[in-house]
Amino acid sequence: MSRISIRLAVGGAFALASLMSLPSAVAGQDGGAVVMQDVHRLVGSTAFNRRPLVNVDSMKRMSDDPRLVANIRTVLDQAGVGSLGDGVVAAFAGATTAFVGAACADATPEVGVIVECDVQPGQTMQWMAHRPRGAEPALLRNIRWAGAKPFKAYLFRVTEGDRTYTFVVPKICGNVSLMHMEERPRAVVAAPAAFVPPPAPPAVVAPVAEAPPPPPAPAVVQTAAPMSTTAAVRSTPFFVDGLFGKERRVRPIDGNLEAGQCSPLAGVKLGIAKRFSNDWEIGGAVGAAISLVSKDEKVRENAFFVEIEANKFVGHGFFLGAGLSLWDVTHSDTFAPAAMVHLGLPVAPNARFPVYFLVEGRAFLDSLDDIGNNYQFWGGVRVRF
Repeated sequence: MSRISIRLAVGGAFALASLMSLPSAVAGQDGGAVVMQDVHRLVGSTAFNRRPLVNVDSMKRMSDDPRLVANIRTVLDQAGVGSLGDGVVAAFAGATTAFVGAACADATPEVGVIVECDVQPGQTMQWMAHRPRGAEPALLRNIRWAGAKPFKAYLFRVTEGDRTYTFVVPKICGNVSLMHMEERPRAVVAAPAAFVPPPAPPAVVAPVAEAPPPPPAPAVVQTAAPMSTTAAVRSTPFFVDGLFGKERRVRPIDGNLEAGQCSPLAGVKLGIAKRFSNDWEIGGAVGAAISLVSKDEKVRENAFFVEIEANKFVGHGFFLGAGLSLWDVTHSDTFAPAAMVHLGLPVAPNARFPVYFLVEGRAFLDSLDDIGNNYQFWGGVRVRF
């Protein structure tokens, strides 16, 4: 058997990749039997989609990219099923709702229905598309998932004639894969028998009365139970942040005096954001910064704030953002607008609720001449719903 090696590109500590590495990669025929190539992990930089699919709307955004659509049609042609191109692209373009399933091997949705499911260890696929670095899209054939855990994927089916094709799209890379093809058996019409003259009638005997045979039992037709619609999952634009850090402000103290003070903070934000096909995102949030000051000689005040933010997703799930905060809106003496910047690093982008590590800082615009005593920063997590 020939060995196939795949170049792996490893990102930073939080970088997640998209293509499957193959520790023993041979696909072909050995004595007439198909030799499967075991795949143990999802790594590399040869993904169709350069960012993970964070929700079902991400599939729809793939159909808006002419380059990705052309790549999908190319690999379908390579697999000998180019006639399925319109049906596969239509499945991506219509992806607005996903049903939650368990194992992908058990999912049999109607055409046009998307299922979010798990590809279990041991599951085989006829082929998986990938895009080698600097090369045209290509296929990995006869693969078997041999990882320690399942991976998340979206599943849909396309029919053509008597054949039904089941596709899966791994959420981490967007590489279109054909799990299996089923062909419905065609009805067989028996040829008419040659004419044989009937035998001579037997001698007439007196009839013996017999009870009529019982009527045949009615045929029982079993149909598959329809997929429940109560488990439908609709992607939403909401997010929540949990954060810890500190604030340094020049605050009024007794009389007309002011003094700089550092205050440890615990924060929470609730927000809503709209992501566009060009990977920009606009959002707004409200939040509270809870003062953890314990010393009696310090001022302990909680701050409530509202803000808007603009984020740019730059690949592998990372995003950079900036915004404007209206900080401490309930205290007139310490209310101030603030410029905000933050960085989001993907921790669990393929989870049911994607999680990001968030680092965020603010500079108070009314005190830029004394920024060393008027700033705020914290870090924590952002969970998207």
